[in-house]
Formats: sequence, C-alpha cells, structure tokens
Amino acid sequence: MPSLRHIILVETAEPKIIHWKRQDDGSWAYQTIEGLESMLEIADPEIALPCRTLYSSLRFPNKPRLVLSDEPDQDEE
Repeated sequence: MPSLRHIILVETAEPKIIHWKRQDDGSWAYQTIEGLESMLEIADPEIALPCRTLYSSLRFPNKPRLVLSDEPDQDEE
C-alpha cells in the first residue's frame, strides 16, 4: 500500500513507542521513543504528541526486581 507512510506501535506495558516511517525511496526506517517526557513527532502530516498525553489513562505494572539473599538455598545444605 504505497499511501501508507507511518506505522506507530504503542507499547502498553511501558512508555515506549516505535514509529516506522516510509522513506522517499520506499524503504522503512524506525525510531524508538521512550519515556513519558518524550514526544512523538511526525512531519507529514504535522503532528506533535506528548507521550504523557498518549499514556495519560494507563497505569504501568511494577517491574519485577531481583532480590539477592545471603542465605543459601535449602537444597544446597
């Protein structure tokens, strides 16, 4: 579909957007936009959308964190 110029993938688990743009030669290039303070900007048509606005109704799950313990595993005893 030659008229398709942009593909925008919006991650819902974290503030991350992948913006694919068709180049003048027909190839595709992408840009990764991360963080709520970032801005999704598209030149044609002219659009500037703050990521904070795009994600305003979403709550992100807490990311799991690694907890190290000095105690040996019970299987190792």
